[in-house]
Amino acid sequence: MEEDRAYVDNPFIRAGDSQSSGLNINMHVGLGARVFAPILSNVQTRDMTFSQNDGGASLSGGERDASVIAEYKKSLVAEHACIREYTSRPGEHVLLADRYVEPLIIQRQREKKEKEKEICYRGEDFHHARTYHTDHHITVDKLFSQEDSPNSVRPKAVILQGNSGSGKSFTAQKILYEWANGNLFAGIFDIVFHLRCSELNDIAEDISLVELLNCSEEMAQILRKIPERVLFLVDGFDELRLSLPKKPLPVKADIKAKPGAVLSSLLRGCMLNESFLLVTTRSVAAKKLGKLFKHPQRFTEIMGFSENGIQQYFQKFFESDERSRQVYEEVKANGTLYTACSSPVMCWLVCSVFKEKSKMSKRMNKSGFRSTTSVFVDFVFILLEHHCQGLTESQQRDLLKELGQLAHKGILKGRVLFQRNKVPETILNVLDSTSIPFLCTFHYKDRINVKEMFSFMHLSFQEFFAALLYTFLDETEAELKLEKLLSDSLQGGYHLLPIVQFLFGLSNKAVSDLLMRKQYQAVSHATCAQLDKWLYEFVSQNTISLNAHLSSFALQCLYEVNDKYMVQNAMKIWETNGVEIKLSSSDMTDYHAATHCLQFCRHIRSLDLQTSTVENLKMLEKALSKCDKLCLCVSHASDNDVADLISAVRNRKDLRRLSVEDGALTDQSVWRIMSSLHNHRSVGSVHLSVKTINYTNTEIFMNFLKSNVVSEKLSLSVATKFRNSEETLCSHLELLHNCDLHRFWGFSISVEHKNLDSNDALIYSGKSGQTFKSISFSGSDLTLSAFAWKKFLQISSNLKKGENPEFHNNIDALVSFLHFMPDLQYVSLDAKNLSQKCAAKILSFFYTRPTLEHCLIRFAVDSLYCVGEEDICSLSLSTRIGPYVERLLRLDLKPHVCSPHITQSTESTPVLQEISLRFPVMKGDHVDWEVFLRRLSQMWKSLERYPLLSFLRSVPDLKEVMLCLSSLHENWAVRILSLLQACASLQYLQVEVDNASENLGIARGNVLREIYAVRKVLFFLGCSHLDWRASGTFNVQYTLPNHEVVPCIIFLMRNSPEIYNIDWRQFFRFYHKLKALTEHCLEYDQSMDALLSVVNSLPGLSDLYLALRFLTADGAFTIVQLMKTCLRLRKIDVTVPSQPTMKFTDSRKSYNETNSVCSDHSDSSGLTDISDGDTDWDSASYPTDSRMPLKGTSHTLQVAEEREHYELDLCSELKVRRNDRNEFMLSLRCNSSNPDTKAVLAYISLILTEYTEKIKINWRSFFQSYYDTKGVTERSTDFPKKVNTLLCFLYCVPGLKEVELGIHHLTETWASYILYLCQDINSLGKICLLLENENDKDSACSSLTVKRNHTDSTVTVKIRSVKYTETSPSFISLTVAHSVILSVNGPDLLYRMRCLKFLKENSYDYEEEMNKLMSSLHGIPGLQKLKLEIGDLNERCATRILSFSTCLSLKKICVTTLCGHMLMEEAILKLKKKWKRRDCVVVLKGLRCSNSTARCTEENWTPHTYLQCNNMVKLSLCGGFCSQLDGCYKTDSESEVDTYDYGFDYYDIETDEQEPE
Repeated sequence: MEEDRAYVDNPFIRAGDSQSSGLNINMHVGLGARVFAPILSNVQTRDMTFSQNDGGASLSGGERDASVIAEYKKSLVAEHACIREYTSRPGEHVLLADRYVEPLIIQRQREKKEKEKEICYRGEDFHHARTYHTDHHITVDKLFSQEDSPNSVRPKAVILQGNSGSGKSFTAQKILYEWANGNLFAGIFDIVFHLRCSELNDIAEDISLVELLNCSEEMAQILRKIPERVLFLVDGFDELRLSLPKKPLPVKADIKAKPGAVLSSLLRGCMLNESFLLVTTRSVAAKKLGKLFKHPQRFTEIMGFSENGIQQYFQKFFESDERSRQVYEEVKANGTLYTACSSPVMCWLVCSVFKEKSKMSKRMNKSGFRSTTSVFVDFVFILLEHHCQGLTESQQRDLLKELGQLAHKGILKGRVLFQRNKVPETILNVLDSTSIPFLCTFHYKDRINVKEMFSFMHLSFQEFFAALLYTFLDETEAELKLEKLLSDSLQGGYHLLPIVQFLFGLSNKAVSDLLMRKQYQAVSHATCAQLDKWLYEFVSQNTISLNAHLSSFALQCLYEVNDKYMVQNAMKIWETNGVEIKLSSSDMTDYHAATHCLQFCRHIRSLDLQTSTVENLKMLEKALSKCDKLCLCVSHASDNDVADLISAVRNRKDLRRLSVEDGALTDQSVWRIMSSLHNHRSVGSVHLSVKTINYTNTEIFMNFLKSNVVSEKLSLSVATKFRNSEETLCSHLELLHNCDLHRFWGFSISVEHKNLDSNDALIYSGKSGQTFKSISFSGSDLTLSAFAWKKFLQISSNLKKGENPEFHNNIDALVSFLHFMPDLQYVSLDAKNLSQKCAAKILSFFYTRPTLEHCLIRFAVDSLYCVGEEDICSLSLSTRIGPYVERLLRLDLKPHVCSPHITQSTESTPVLQEISLRFPVMKGDHVDWEVFLRRLSQMWKSLERYPLLSFLRSVPDLKEVMLCLSSLHENWAVRILSLLQACASLQYLQVEVDNASENLGIARGNVLREIYAVRKVLFFLGCSHLDWRASGTFNVQYTLPNHEVVPCIIFLMRNSPEIYNIDWRQFFRFYHKLKALTEHCLEYDQSMDALLSVVNSLPGLSDLYLALRFLTADGAFTIVQLMKTCLRLRKIDVTVPSQPTMKFTDSRKSYNETNSVCSDHSDSSGLTDISDGDTDWDSASYPTDSRMPLKGTSHTLQVAEEREHYELDLCSELKVRRNDRNEFMLSLRCNSSNPDTKAVLAYISLILTEYTEKIKINWRSFFQSYYDTKGVTERSTDFPKKVNTLLCFLYCVPGLKEVELGIHHLTETWASYILYLCQDINSLGKICLLLENENDKDSACSSLTVKRNHTDSTVTVKIRSVKYTETSPSFISLTVAHSVILSVNGPDLLYRMRCLKFLKENSYDYEEEMNKLMSSLHGIPGLQKLKLEIGDLNERCATRILSFSTCLSLKKICVTTLCGHMLMEEAILKLKKKWKRRDCVVVLKGLRCSNSTARCTEENWTPHTYLQCNNMVKLSLCGGFCSQLDGCYKTDSESEVDTYDYGFDYYDIETDEQEPE
């Protein structure tokens, strides 16, 4: 009977279309069967027709089909009820229900930045990044559901993509099991068939779909009858190795064909098109699958476990809830393992390891994992064994090595996503034939293209594979790579430290044994020794004391290697400098490592535990008893934990900080903790979290403050869950003891109320009442009585209550209390809502009290309003300490954006968006503040009805004004400038337009004292060059890293009444016209000429700065001509910004989307290495490891919109200078990196002896010839012609004194150009060619300088090698007569320097190239002086120096050793003995050993060791005598350094002291 019911219930009910005449339902029902149709229960029976077939063949067929399906379901239940784990032995299994946890599945394609964040984040941040878009999550039962949109249809095919080990096959098994039990897809599918693609690979003969499914004839008939009720679950599509032809394809289930053709027909919908498909695949095959799938499709991605899923898995895996919780908390505290547990396979592995550990002892070992690395090793071997069966052992080893190389290179270059062309061919070939479980494929849209990228499962796996690479390298290669890795990791490359930590884990004996058992090579003994030596040196240096975060890294390395002997040695060495440990994360592994290592330590200088628990303190009990200084922060300590807390810090020590966060302590516990502090030598600061802050615990704290037991700070805070309690006086109380080692000089008291409701709707409706958020003050005399203390706390508590009728009286009480406080030094009041009347009382108190003249003041109100009115603004009053004696009060007011009275701006009248005024503290009541605030609030409504400028003129002694307006018309700009003329006291005026889209500012007087221009006026328009929001001193930024507004103009001129006679209206008109031209045209240059003509009329113009959208040769010519016509002008700076900052609605809002992953081509993180010229980035630089934050790392990134106009621009920077001697300098630079617009000379600077009206120079021709070199390289056919044209201009420049050229690649070709210029231009004193990138490997040298001495008619040629190469000699200087300069073979000298690059001294090639260089130097006719910088001065070098004794013209040889290198004694003796010439002196400079008994020799000396016996000396050898010269040691390159100085600030601007009245 049940079979009949099931049969009628599901498969063979047929409903005809609904017609107007009625509903016809045909049912084929077996004889004697019951009709069970709940769908008809609510349908009226009118116009219904039932027809019944009483039997025959249909009747028996239905019974048989139902029986077949039931038997099929029973077989599925039996087959899938249990699972075998990776470690299961024959006959062992576990129930599916005891392991399965619902995975995290999303229904969307992820963006590139999302993928990068997910890969780089760790721990809880990683899980939060994956679950951010909860609206895209989907559960298994909804995979075939229709979406909510009206036109949506049920998908016919669903792709379930996921990484290896993410649970795809497990989920497929669960689907089969739950469907067979009737718990899943009961109303959608009557039959679910299962196909494993891995099983199809072994079938060679033709076969039909029915045979593939192993169907009986009865099941085949059902398949043909109801295809629309059938689901095919195809598992592991990526494992399929068969070709999938497009045609010919079988169209029926019983037609035989190749297995690939059968599957292709099913997937494409050629066969059983009405059926449904669910296909699981790894990401590598998802794109291919999507192309062959029938439609409509649905894409889903299985992400593994969520945070909740991991917790559920632990609960199911362990029998005991307590054990489950304990293991989960420990794993959660390990960021790396917790991240890895998102993979079900890794989660199972972690649980298995813990379970095995717990079997060894009844109580689980508290030391946690012995090695995180071992878990990763096990994971790799599990995936190799179960997911890479198609690879031989040799292929697996090759694969792991290639993956290691890819991972290692990626981390060094900051890559977490790899383009296909960056993945080694070996890996790609394997990918084409089989799946690699360790690599994931990711597809993202790049404009109109879909790009494929690869990544490791997570950054931690990439780091592990990078470390694993070292097991595949030979000893020599491993030593070189490891030496660089270890060196870079401590020089800012903290992102490399996880690799180092994994290397220590791989050197663990247990891990090494495991690798060898698996027939893999372990870390070599040489590598282990190298790691040990490095760690010993690391802990012996002061590196850890400089960055305490490195202490946890050192402990983790020792913990990973788990070698008792090594730990003992390391701790013994560490103790010599003092063991200082800082554990700043909540990672339990840090505490396990500390416990393990510190047990071998006899004495600990200091412990800093920032995020600890009472359990951690018990774990570190022995270590705590050994430390002298302790900083302790404990979380969630209750009253029951107080005894353990006191016991942990019981010994007499320097307790620098004790903090209990969110602890909910009672008054009794507070008293017990505070009383225990008397036992310590000193106590710095104490913070306790309590249930309520009341008079009892505050009095305890006040008494301790007065007793001087605590030297710094005492603070109480209410636990989060009790924060809204009515019983508490406040949410936070802080008492600060202001004193030093010599004297007590004050105290500070701060009260905060953080339990206030932050509902904006209440704020703007004015219904939330007046409330205060915090009150703080400090003074020098702590004489508060108990009564006054309670009174203050009561006033503060009353001011936090919003609906308090006595609020005004409490304001009066607060003002009165502060008034009678003696010698106030600081007052801070922060209110959430306040009426103008109450605000006026406080402003009057601050403004008029004489004793507050030297007091720091802060008064802030989030919402200020008039009673009965809805227009709301914020208010802020603070003290600004200027660069002058006078102290100013700063008052800022800003309306809320949702205030209903904010009007729209018009062309003639803007809207006031913010106002800031600064004025001195007055001695007397001169301002009615209530009226003042009312008038300001009226101006929010209309500047037409309530004139702004007349109001500002009425403010007494106004010093500074800052305005934010919605727009700035020319007429308004002129009217605002007139305010300077009307207000004699006004020293600074700035207008910010439309959230900083434009800025106008003028400063004069004392605010310009820091730039020595108190008698001048500074004007800027465009970007803000003075940060008026800062409370510190004025600091003028003439150049900005990014320009939000172009054009931007700033100039400095004489302060005189004449500036108000300038036609400013015309100036603003030309400026806005220039700003509106976003495309280059003739009108742009004309508008700039008109603007500069007005600038030229400014009185006493001395400095001019411009940021332009375009700069052509004509525009540059006009700018240079200004220096001729404007005689007082000393400085012009012009920039053409290539990346203007993207405009936001609020320019002060930090961009929160890019603070963890950098833009695709960003190199700001310091992780990028482009030394190999590889610049086509396929991934952003990932952030530094979360366990090792960098010092001073800024998390605020600016988003820039790429925009280049270098094809139009002459250059990106133009600098013009003139000094008091009327010398003239012109510099221009091109910053373009595009080969088509990159100039041959990145930089050129010319210095002339004078530049006056009489001197005629065709600058336009010079600029045009420089522009013509853009896009030209040395390989270009027109290179000689265009370079000659540019350099020929220099011959026509009268009085040319110096030339400096910056070049991208300094090759031998340039030597001839330089020498000819020096020969032919008589006035030229110096020409310098400098390499733009000093690390450029293709250049012969980094600088070539030729200096001419007109006094003795000599020329000195200096050549410096490429930086950061161990080249010897690294510097050559030679002096010859000017007449023979062209006899110097410059190209040959540069070629010899190139050949010496990267050659090791003492090698055969080095000796051969050195001989050639010496031969070239010998061949220079008339050589007078020779200077060399070399490595160690040994006997071979001495022999080369002696060879110059035959050069009769030579007068002096100077040899200097590089920093950290030696003058070997045997070389000195050889020179002293054999240098007999008296007309030529040899000078030696460098380190010399002073130990006469055990001298440093070439055999026992290591560079950069700096032994005590080594001293800096300067020796002179002449005629067989050697004498030591006095004076400080300085190398030749230091005394005559040719640095890449741009020269922009070489000439000082004219100061006011020099300027005549």
